[in-house]
Amino acid sequence: MLHIVSLYFVMLEAGNYFHAHLVGHEQTRIHEDCMKKYLFALLGLALSACATSPDKIKAEYVPDSTYASLTCPQLGETELKQGDVVSQLYNSQRRAHKTDTWTVLAVGVPLSGMLDEDKKEQFAREKGKLDAIHRVQATKNCPGTSKP
Repeated sequence: MLHIVSLYFVMLEAGNYFHAHLVGHEQTRIHEDCMKKYLFALLGLALSACATSPDKIKAEYVPDSTYASLTCPQLGETELKQGDVVSQLYNSQRRAHKTDTWTVLAVGVPLSGMLDEDKKEQFAREKGKLDAIHRVQATKNCPGTSKP
């Protein structure tokens, strides 16, 4: 972000010099307004393209019927496997979020989207599966679970 702000002021000063000497004062003000709008649009676009923090991603709903036919031991095994998947995606999404934060500050552009590192949808889906497993375990009173 600092890079974008610095670039804005350099472009603004160059534009002001050009317009003040060649076009006139009124054109300079119009040019400055356009530059501000352009900068805010770019900044908004850069920040909106950042990978979402995994802590802010809500689970996608997965119906309980997906896991209702499993027994408690099978649910336990599925929970362990799904927990590993969710954990890996959480860490991947956290890295993408951190990378975007630093690259927007340094360069003004988030990189996770270009590098296909943003796993928001996949993380939400897998997190929803884990929630469904937990709901079914609680409904079946599986050992080690409690009612949600």
